[in-house]
Amino acid sequence: MKIKITNGMLLAVVINVIYAKAIGVTQGIVARQAGGDMWLVTLLSTMISIVVILLVVFIIKRSPKENIFQQPAP
Repeated sequence: MKIKITNGMLLAVVINVIYAKAIGVTQGIVARQAGGDMWLVTLLSTMISIVVILLVVFIIKRSPKENIFQQPAP
């Protein structure tokens, strides 16, 4: 049985995985290590996550009729 994942579904999964990792899991670890500078670490990780999301969006918009694994090599 083949399951087809659309580009929109893939984007939603990537965003949710990055959000869970950046916000949900690491905040406790960051709070112990960074202490009062936790806001700075959170800001930097959010910026990195946005870059990853924009990269995925760019790849998807390059060839909207293909999925991310069928994208032509540059």
